[in-house]
Amino acid sequence: MEQSPLDVAGGIARLGDAEIWQEIVQDYIDVCEGLITEIGNSIAAGDAQKLRQDSHAVKGSSAELLASRMAALSADLEHMGREDSLDGAERKFTELREEFARLVDFVRDNSISG
Repeated sequence: MEQSPLDVAGGIARLGDAEIWQEIVQDYIDVCEGLITEIGNSIAAGDAQKLRQDSHAVKGSSAELLASRMAALSADLEHMGREDSLDGAERKFTELREEFARLVDFVRDNSISG
């Protein structure tokens, strides 16, 4: 069975308020959408520094939200940027985009969005 893209119970337990958590999830989606676009642009431009910065932001917010696969994929991209080695970055970016789409669908399908 595939792991949920988001730990709903853990997120709500961490904050203690389902409504606030829903708002945070929606804010996360809004912010990550732009950051993911920027990550793709950074890879296309060969800008390892920008890739590191944007991937770091996605990693941190994903970890806070308990979106573990998003955090892991963005950590991989952050590492590539830090090492100035973009070999495999496009493939990893495709995985990140797919996981983000899965997370957005999960939020929509489970009425999590505020």
